[in-house]
Amino acid sequence: MSVSKFMVPQWLEDNLWFEEDTELDTDNWSRSSYSEPQMKILQNYLNLVLVAYPEQKHGCIARYESTLISPAERGTFSLHYYRDNHPKHGMPVLFTVKVDNKKYLMYCATNGTVQFREEDAPKYIQGTTCEFIFYKKQFQPGVSNAFKFESSLEEGLYLAFEKYGNFSKLILKKVVMDEIDETIKIKEGEAIVKIQ
Repeated sequence: MSVSKFMVPQWLEDNLWFEEDTELDTDNWSRSSYSEPQMKILQNYLNLVLVAYPEQKHGCIARYESTLISPAERGTFSLHYYRDNHPKHGMPVLFTVKVDNKKYLMYCATNGTVQFREEDAPKYIQGTTCEFIFYKKQFQPGVSNAFKFESSLEEGLYLAFEKYGNFSKLILKKVVMDEIDETIKIKEGEAIVKIQ
């Protein structure tokens, strides 16, 4: 792979910025130096809050709950923004959560589930697909705080939720491009606490 020099356009919230990129390989992601991780509370369209239980190895490790009964850190996610040379896919992001002073990356497991791995957000990620990277896209035009997150592993594979016992579990769901599916709608809210 060769290193290319080019201007990289990126959307960050409602702003378009350009950066000359001398380090970005044409098949790599690089953590954005212009954006600190954003601390967010993530909710589905029923206003349930996404809460992480990364220490659990099986079952419902990421689920939507009606109130944030758990420690606030479990419901505060850091969104790390990355740069790539395919901005048409959306804004590449990576999710981390800090629980009991340990940082966990959210990723798509080989069995098609959403899992967590104890690890910090890497500065560079090689390749054109990655289990950690999701493309952040507007859920619908004109809706500024609702998004959908498409896995970089497979086109049309989105973070979604489904009922799982008494909870709504975070899952990966295949959705047709033009289909409006409320289960993949994720709203961002400001974090209750700031986690270092």
